[in-house]
Amino acid sequence: MWFLSELAWAAYPLILNVPTPYPSVADAFGIAGYFPVILGLVTQVAPFKDAFKSRLVILALFVSLISGVMILFILLPVVARGEGFFGLVVSSAYPVLDIVVLLIAIPSLFAFLKGTFWKPFLFLVLGIVLALSGHLLSDWMVSIGSYYPGHPLELSFDWGYLSAAVGFYMMRKRLAERLL
Repeated sequence: MWFLSELAWAAYPLILNVPTPYPSVADAFGIAGYFPVILGLVTQVAPFKDAFKSRLVILALFVSLISGVMILFILLPVVARGEGFFGLVVSSAYPVLDIVVLLIAIPSLFAFLKGTFWKPFLFLVLGIVLALSGHLLSDWMVSIGSYYPGHPLELSFDWGYLSAAVGFYMMRKRLAERLL
């Protein structure tokens, strides 16, 4: 889904020779891409639900939740500047979904700290943090009028995708090793 989002995002200016509209089909794919990730994370950690009862994991969840709420309170006034209703919904959806993914991934990282899955979750958390940073920075850049297609901050999304992909690859590889 995220690949299709990036493809659609690039197709508007490169193939259709028009600026990418906002919101667009690219945003529909981008937002839809979060749901398989959330489902995959929940499916991955469900068998280990007993590990989520430790104090460290509960503290990590609490800190993540408080941080996420603070980010949203800082973000919403920035995002709300000069956007229509659908633009506001789309601009808010990306960081909100990043935070939801982090609320699953960060406690999972702490739950798996002593096991074989800590490194894959570390890469996944790093990827989502990079995506969240990119979404927050791009919303801010748009609000002050200094964002343009191909801006260097878009590299945070690419590095985030690569980091998350490495994390999911490592999880799959470790699961395959355990099954053999």
